[in-house]
Order: sequence, then C-alpha cells, then structure tokens
Amino acid sequence: ECLNAFSASPSQPSLLQKQVGDHLFDLSLEHEHITEHGYSLDLVVTHRSGLRIGIEVDGPHHFLGDSEEPTGATLLKRRQLRRLGWPLLPVPYYYLEFGLFGERYKSVYMFSLREEIDKMAGPLQQAYCELSLDPATATEQGIKAAYHRALKEHHPDRARIAGRCEEEASARTRAILAAYKLINRSVTLKAEAEGVEGDDFFDLKQ
Repeated sequence: ECLNAFSASPSQPSLLQKQVGDHLFDLSLEHEHITEHGYSLDLVVTHRSGLRIGIEVDGPHHFLGDSEEPTGATLLKRRQLRRLGWPLLPVPYYYLEFGLFGERYKSVYMFSLREEIDKMAGPLQQAYCELSLDPATATEQGIKAAYHRALKEHHPDRARIAGRCEEEASARTRAILAAYKLINRSVTLKAEAEGVEGDDFFDLKQ
C-alpha cells in the first residue's frame, strides 16, 4: 500500500523539476526514474565517482500548510528510499522561488546544490549509505542497529545457505565493517571537538 502511494507511472517533469535539471545540465541526469523496488524519483544524478543520487523536488503539497515542515507522507517516502540504499537530496520549492533576490539567489542556491552533491559522494556519506542511514537523523542506537542488521543480512554463511556467492558476501561484509569504522571515527572526532565524552556504542564486539 505504501509502495502504491509513492510509485507512479512515468509522468511529465514539473516546472520546478525542469528548473533543477536545467541547472544540472552538464551532469548525467535522468528524469522520472523508477527504482527497482517501484518507487519514483524526480531526478537521478550519476556523480563522476559513479554514485547515483536521488533528488526529490518537493512542491508545496509536500509541506504542512504554509510551513517548511514536510508532511508525514513525504518523510516516510524519504525514509523508505534511504532504507533501500538511495542517497537522497530533497530540494524544497521555497528555495527555488524567485523571492526577494530573484535569479541571483536561485543561482547561488543551485551552486550550493552542486556542492551538496559532491559532498554526498564523499567517503563519509557513502559510509552512511552503506548502512542505509541518513547522517542528519542517525542516532547512536540507530547506527549500531543498522550495522548489526547489515552484517546479518550479508553474512557469508547466510549467503552460502541461500546459494549466493560467498565471495561477494565477504566483500560486502568488509565494506560494512569499513563503513562502521569510518562513522565511528567521524563521531568520535566530532565529540572530542565539542568536548563531549563519547560512550562505547561503537565497540565492534557489541
């Protein structure tokens, strides 16, 4: 039922969607992408690193009234796409309207959007993506749970029982461990910089 709500037959890109696409014209770009799980994405950018990033251009109906607070359905779709491993970049409509500063403001925002795309293709963001997490909302408990869930899902023993390639499962397990260690280091350095004593939630034995 959720899938039916968030998927659709191919449709024409909206005006806002076209504006974003026009500013990203030199990137490998696909409009109205349907994922392998049937979810629709307004845009998909393939970064030069090879990472595919989903972009959702959210119009007014994605927000509560005249506020900048996303609706529950919008938040749910974002969460589901990230859970399926999609790096996701929401682009709210209120950043695209001309407003007080007109086209100049929009150009500045689009430049920032490109910087954000480059940032999302960085190793730390990809580490969060490996564990199907959103770094903006990931909690200590959530990171630990995602790590153990990913290890269990891709464990070589489980792959052997299911008749899948054990070597691929082993490689994926190593990638999961490397991602967890990278997030661990990032969180630890941030806590030290803020003068906060971290706990042992990143202990790999847990």
